[in-house]
Amino acid sequence: MLAVAAGLVAVYYALVIGSMQLRDATEVALDDSSLSSGADRVTVEIEALELDPGSSSFDVRLQPVPHGTFTGDSPGELAAPLELRVASPGQSPVSFDFPSQQIIDPVGTTVDIAGGAQSFPFDHPRMEFRLEALSAGEPVPLDVEMADQTEGWNLSGTISDVDDVLRFEVDASREMLPVAFTLFYIAGIVVVALITVALIGGAIVRGRVGFDQVIWLGAMLVAIPAVRNEMPGVPPIGTAVDMFVFLPSVVIVAAALLASIVVLTLHEAAEYRTPAAEPHGIHEIPEVHEANGTGHAGEGE
Repeated sequence: MLAVAAGLVAVYYALVIGSMQLRDATEVALDDSSLSSGADRVTVEIEALELDPGSSSFDVRLQPVPHGTFTGDSPGELAAPLELRVASPGQSPVSFDFPSQQIIDPVGTTVDIAGGAQSFPFDHPRMEFRLEALSAGEPVPLDVEMADQTEGWNLSGTISDVDDVLRFEVDASREMLPVAFTLFYIAGIVVVALITVALIGGAIVRGRVGFDQVIWLGAMLVAIPAVRNEMPGVPPIGTAVDMFVFLPSVVIVAAALLASIVVLTLHEAAEYRTPAAEPHGIHEIPEVHEANGTGHAGEGE
């Protein structure tokens, strides 16, 4: 048992350290080998803020940084007005205008997600969107730097340049630590269901259900949804985990609770109807007859 406990602790700390190392590396691995930009360009710094497969939203922050002839009088300022356009499938294009000779403020937008969270916690959302920049109606050469500030996700992808329009294909996968915690919670829910079937089911069959078992079942009926909602990054109900683990476990516990209440009620009612037994050792005193059998003792002379 000590060896098993030590092994579990070692695996836990390995997952924690590995997840922390991945979390520190916020730079997104983007394959941009197909891009070719010279000294005169605009770098778009993209910061991934939040990814929510449940609502199919990917929130990003954009900030253009000019280089070469696109730089204004001061570093970081634009020499000419710039229009930045972002579009993703299923959404209308969004445009942002940046004036010249002014400090550039970052802007935020939301990109649609392809693929849902049905395979949680092993879901892999995919984001596809386009980015282009125009200045005085002319396309502007772009390159990209992308940072990952999302909680619990690792991002990677590719960028291609088609007619001065950057096309992004970004994939996301959950970090190791949230997946490990989620599997731990799932195992806990399964164990509760197995205990209910093995112990409470046997007590119901024997007709010997205690009040403490009914209390325990009621507590589990409330605890299982709470455990499900504590899973890291858990989406709304509708995933494969819900269909194959959560909902069946709730049904098993609820059915066991109802059956236990019925068995306990019938048992208590049966005990109430049964009359109390006579105290042990007290017997009825038989009548005493005379030796000649002619009458009862004590009758008239």
